[in-house]
Amino acid sequence: MQSDPGSATYCGTFAHCYLSFNPSHCATPDQCVERKAMARVLIVEQDVLFGKMLRNLTSAQGIEPDLCQGLGEAILKLREHHYHALVVDIDQESLDPADVIGVLKAVSPGVSVIAITDENRLEMEKHVREQGIFYYLVKPVEEREYAEAINRALKYSDSFAV
Repeated sequence: MQSDPGSATYCGTFAHCYLSFNPSHCATPDQCVERKAMARVLIVEQDVLFGKMLRNLTSAQGIEPDLCQGLGEAILKLREHHYHALVVDIDQESLDPADVIGVLKAVSPGVSVIAITDENRLEMEKHVREQGIFYYLVKPVEEREYAEAINRALKYSDSFAV
């Protein structure tokens, strides 16, 4: 029995793709994967091992990630490349987390920002949400929640309209 392209049954293992992206842009699962592979994500994480784990989780979704460790390097990468989403460790180099978000969004307006922190602090969360973050994650990060956050961030990114 043949299903219609774009339906979850047609997609099989690619159902997450169709749930994350507009199926009208993908006639087949392969086209959906190609569309997703066009996405670029910048991961800004001071902890090298955690950053590599995030990069691997992002790559496993068929998304091209870049990894850097600090705000300065992130600004350079944002000026060199076009990113559709940012994953940012907001506990950067004794900087105010809202300032970190503000600087990155000033360099790359319209990009969806996923903020990650070591410790959940309500006042800080409120402060960074006012800067326009898309999603707020507290370490340790669950793989499923991270994948969902990335997919939704791409869907709503001003620079990756689907």
